[in-house]
Amino acid sequence: MAFTIHVPSDPEIIVYRVAPVRFARAIRGFADKTAPDLDDHGFIPASPRGSSRGPAVGVMRNNTVRVRVIRDRIEPAAPLFATSDDTSIAEVSFPPEDRPLNSSDIAAIGTEVARPADCIFLRGTSTASTTVETVIKVRHGSRTGPVLAELSIIVYPILSIRVQAHSVSVRGTGPAGLTLARVEQLFRRINEIYGQAGIQFRVNGTLMVETLVNAGGAPFATAGFVTLTNTADDSNVELQTVLNSRPVANSLNAYFVPGYRDIARAPPEIDGTLGIAFSRSHARRVPPNALTNFPGCEAGITVILGPNLDTVAHTAAHEIGHALTLEHYNNQNPPGPGDSHIWGTRCLMHNFVSVGGFDIGYGATAVGTNVSAGQLLMTKKRAKIFQSDQINVIRRAFLNNQHRPLRGT
Repeated sequence: MAFTIHVPSDPEIIVYRVAPVRFARAIRGFADKTAPDLDDHGFIPASPRGSSRGPAVGVMRNNTVRVRVIRDRIEPAAPLFATSDDTSIAEVSFPPEDRPLNSSDIAAIGTEVARPADCIFLRGTSTASTTVETVIKVRHGSRTGPVLAELSIIVYPILSIRVQAHSVSVRGTGPAGLTLARVEQLFRRINEIYGQAGIQFRVNGTLMVETLVNAGGAPFATAGFVTLTNTADDSNVELQTVLNSRPVANSLNAYFVPGYRDIARAPPEIDGTLGIAFSRSHARRVPPNALTNFPGCEAGITVILGPNLDTVAHTAAHEIGHALTLEHYNNQNPPGPGDSHIWGTRCLMHNFVSVGGFDIGYGATAVGTNVSAGQLLMTKKRAKIFQSDQINVIRRAFLNNQHRPLRGT
């Protein structure tokens, strides 16, 4: 593992931990469940998840992921070996534990797949019905050599969430180009994001069409838009009318709307919101009101179907996080798209789909010329970061049916 310099005789010397190698995401661009981002905030072991002095990575049971080893303070020729503390939980599937990492790319030959340089392939071997964890170690010289770096690998049993998609037409105008095939394509992208948490989505075989004209006894304000005003979203009659449109009881209900509009501004304008969502516990706090024709807040997500599928997938995945009780990163709104706080921008629950002009490794988005925020879901539990154990939070929310509607049929 990392080396510690300790000089107790001289109080003026600051003690540092020196890490010759470190771990990183194996790819750039949109999320990939076979090459997930790493939760690397803090090098002190965390409880209950993150027992190594290093980052943590999630993998679904029986799946294989790869992580990249960065040689920060060690030469390319140094022989590095990867080992697992418990192969019944997770194993190093490549390279074999008695062979060093390849410092150059290995091309595909016959049935052998290509192997990128300095990448470790890890497979979740656990058959347990609960979440389990072990430590992957990078050693110098041999599989029993000194440890240079550690990585926690957390193996998650697969949780499956059914999704009911709804196409919402507001006074005759619905989302352009929405088909069941498009929804299924979208959720394949979302599954790439949630693979790190062991959660996968299955789309029901029917696209339900909701034709809405009136909300709360009055017409929708603008054809083709859900109107957002200075009323809180959980009390907004038009928005909640959408979420109360034939929700299916045993599913996450995803409503695709043509757009959002804010008539509280002068002049009225299209709102920059891309999606809005509520969990079951949130919805329960705002019940129906027959006197005002308010249908009550309802659990589910609403999303605009834009032309860029990655942007829509990022937005929908973020809103699903809210439906599973996640709040915005660290329970606060960052100052804006230019926010430079790297943990905020790497996290799926950052509340902007784009983060200004600096690329954090997730590529371009369709929103202007900016680049995408990240799709990391954190797993380490840190006392000073609200909901730092996001994966644990959403898995617990799933078991409590937080994504299912209160009034579904």
